[in-house]
Amino acid sequence: MFRSIYWRLVLVIFLTGTQAHARHPITFEDLMNVKRISDPQVSPDGRSVAYVETTVDYDANKKTDVIWIVPTAGGEPRRLTMGSDSSSRPRWSPDGKEIAFIYNHNGDSQVWINPVDGWNPRQ
Repeated sequence: MFRSIYWRLVLVIFLTGTQAHARHPITFEDLMNVKRISDPQVSPDGRSVAYVETTVDYDANKKTDVIWIVPTAGGEPRRLTMGSDSSSRPRWSPDGKEIAFIYNHNGDSQVWINPVDGWNPRQ
């Protein structure tokens, strides 16, 4: 009796899942709307991770990279870099108080350094 109920439940779950998937197949536009996470860098003390989030503006044919920091113990991520230009390749200073990164402004990429606890970048 229990096996019969179990297999019926499995069949219902399987059929429900395949029907929901069949209603909306993944499109190229869906994939372009997915934010991509890359280049995780753990802080020297192991308490935070800096990473790059890439978003795609499909209509403008442009991608933007932003650096975020999140505590390794969990919690809300905090955006480190500002503006609409791309920032990538975050690297922690040995003392963990600053992050160096590549900032791309209008196709001109340069190394910038910013304090972890605010927004005061310098070349």
